[in-house]
Order: sequence, then structure tokens, then C-alpha cells
Amino acid sequence: MINEERLKLMIKLAAFESKSGKEALKTSKYFRKDYVGYQMLKTGIAVTVAYLILIGLWFVYHMDFIIDHIYQFDYKKFAQQLIIPYVILMVLYLIISYILYSYRYTKSVKKLKLYSKDLRKLERLTSDLEKKRRMKQSKVGGEQDD
Repeated sequence: MINEERLKLMIKLAAFESKSGKEALKTSKYFRKDYVGYQMLKTGIAVTVAYLILIGLWFVYHMDFIIDHIYQFDYKKFAQQLIIPYVILMVLYLIISYILYSYRYTKSVKKLKLYSKDLRKLERLTSDLEKKRRMKQSKVGGEQDD
């Protein structure tokens, strides 16, 4: 006979594992500090690459002006105009990244706690079912091995 509660629980657990559980299970491999730090590192690299691409595009677009005024250029001022927006952009994105990935980690831990609770409940239901099955077999005809 099929235990409906056990079946529903198994379906719920399988759905979790195939959908939101994949990301939660990946996240569970890290401590919070390590997970957030790793994600912030990836964000920092992505911001740097994107900024360098934008700078490159700007240089290509203004190439005529740059070539015409190369000897009259104030490089110190130009470097400040490049570095200050980069630092502001980096700090902004790292703060957003920290908040976002801390929230995702916390949410993932909560999901895994519920998942773990459901797993324990399934284990309890399965062990209860096995006990009932063994008791039924011992009452019917002694010890029979399958």
C-alpha cells in the first residue's frame, strides 16, 4: 500500500532538488564569508573588464582628438578622470554585490533547513513503514527472506 504522506513528501523533495535546490546545494558548500567574498571577487573582475572595454571604446571614438592633442595632454588630470569614476563604480557595485549575495546566502540556508527537516521526516516515515512491514511479516509466517 502506498503511503500518501510519504509520496507527497518525496515529490516535494524531488521538486526542490531539481529547481531551487541546485543553487542552494551549491551555496551550502561554502561558509557565508567565503561565498560572499567569492561572489564579490567575480563582481570586481566583471566591473574591471567592463570598465576597460568602455575606456577602449571611448579611446577609439575620440582617436582623432587624442592624436591631434597628444603633446598638450594633461595626463595627471586625465588619469584622475579615469580612476575616480572607476573607484566610485567599483565601490558601488561591491556594496550592491555584498547585500545581494548575503541575502541570497541567507535565503539559501533557510531553504536548506526546510529541506533537511523534510528529509528527516521522510526518513522517520520510511523507518516507521519498515517497522510495520517487519512486524506484519513476523506475524504472517515467521521469518521469510525476499
